Amino acid sequence: MISLYILFWVFLCLFAFIGTVRRWPKELLVIPAVIFALFLITMLETNIAYFRDTISVTARFWFRSSLLMIMTFLGYLIPNFDRVMNRKIYHRDRFDDSIFGFIIGLLNGFMIIGSIWHFLAEINYPYDWVTAPELVTELGQTTAQLLEILPPQWLQGPMLYIATAASIVFTLVVLIL
Repeated sequence: MISLYILFWVFLCLFAFIGTVRRWPKELLVIPAVIFALFLITMLETNIAYFRDTISVTARFWFRSSLLMIMTFLGYLIPNFDRVMNRKIYHRDRFDDSIFGFIIGLLNGFMIIGSIWHFLAEINYPYDWVTAPELVTELGQTTAQLLEILPPQWLQGPMLYIATAASIVFTLVVLIL
């Protein structure tokens, strides 16, 4: 069985490749979508009793992951609108566009896959197809250190509200101007 740590890095490489192909202007609109998904999850689970009290642990994982994937899909879809795509910034084909796309794609992968992994770790890996990392091994300790820096771990409370407001303003500026 493959380690979640290794699988995480494989997915990061995949997202980095996607970012390289799509270029950085298109990739930049995915980050606000992920931040907004984390904001929606926090607001729904904090303010609506049904999500907070009634839903089982595994259903909560699937709800969070589904909402994150839907918002991510919409973030990847936004740059395909003709009004946005007709701008000159999207039509450059320089090497630095690919490099920036690689870096932002890596960040997108970290935000998306890291959030899903955090949701899975939070419910203590209840499925047969995935097991918790063994903390007695070096890989398990490295995995535990990585779990501490995943986005939902530090993107909460006031930091989440500030990031959401900034990403909404950023998205409006990009889509309107």
